[in-house]
Order: sequence, then C-alpha cells, then structure tokens
Amino acid sequence: MVYVDHWCVYFFVFILLLVTLAGFLSAVFIGTVVMFLLGVALFVFRRKHRKWYGVFEIVSGLILAGYTLARFVSFDLRVSFLDFLLTRDSLPTLLGLLSAVYIIVRGMDNIDEAIKISRDVQRCK
Repeated sequence: MVYVDHWCVYFFVFILLLVTLAGFLSAVFIGTVVMFLLGVALFVFRRKHRKWYGVFEIVSGLILAGYTLARFVSFDLRVSFLDFLLTRDSLPTLLGLLSAVYIIVRGMDNIDEAIKISRDVQRCK
C-alpha cells in the first residue's frame, strides 16, 4: 500500500469540484484527470520498481527524440543548422529534444539509484 499525502487528495477533490461547479466537464478536463491518474499509477510503479521505471524513461526519451527529429527533418537529412534556426518550428523542436535528453538522464538516474539501493540492502544482510 502506497501512502499518498492528504494535501494531494484534497487538492484533487477541490479541483474536481471547482471544475464541475463551473460546468466545464469537457474532453480537456477528462483528459487532464486521466493524465493525473496515469501519473499516480506511474508514481506507484516507480516506488515499487525503480529500475524498470528508469528503463521506461530511457525508452520514452528515445521515442520522444526520434519523433521530434522525424517531425522536423521529414526525410531530408541535408538540413543545415542555419536553416533549422530560421524555421518557425525550431523552438518546439529544441524543446522536444531537450525534454528527451532530460527524460533519458532521469531514467539513468533512477536506474543508478535502484542499483545503489539494492547494493545497500545486500550490505545490510
């Protein structure tokens, strides 16, 4: 059983009531709630299986990097850096690539932490 802080539950219920009272039960709100619940599920998974969560992060980062590059390059591999900077898609592409690198680094950190924890557990036995 994973303990969730009370403030998190109260905040979620408050937002749910606020949005429901405002009559804004739309696809955006439902999608937001689903993403929140997915985040909670992944948090629980991370607490129980940190190493595999790190692997999941690395794979997700690689997929994001590949998707971002594929959307920008569009099968033309002769794009110069100056051409890249002059396009209107350069900022979203850079943000996507930086996000991918960050996710990959977080995945590596989670794997490293899982290895350290398992090493510490083995020493205590």
